[in-house]
Amino acid sequence: QGGTNPPTIVIHGTQCDQLPESYNRYLENGFRQKLDLQGCQIRLIYRQGENPFAGRKAKPTDRQLKRARRERRFRRKHYS
Repeated sequence: QGGTNPPTIVIHGTQCDQLPESYNRYLENGFRQKLDLQGCQIRLIYRQGENPFAGRKAKPTDRQLKRARRERRFRRKHYS
């Protein structure tokens, strides 16, 4: 919780700027119900940082490596 008057809730995420307004209302109503704050204004603050994995290429899984190896052997065997 970020503040007390009005109650402020800080939400951390990576794509907070893309949330639709309907989801903001859903979150406000959910917090209002769970925290028993009927008739009280709630302020939601969204914080987002940079993606630490942006710009990295995903490593191939074991399954992908095995498939690539199989395909290389097949091509070498049949097309060489």
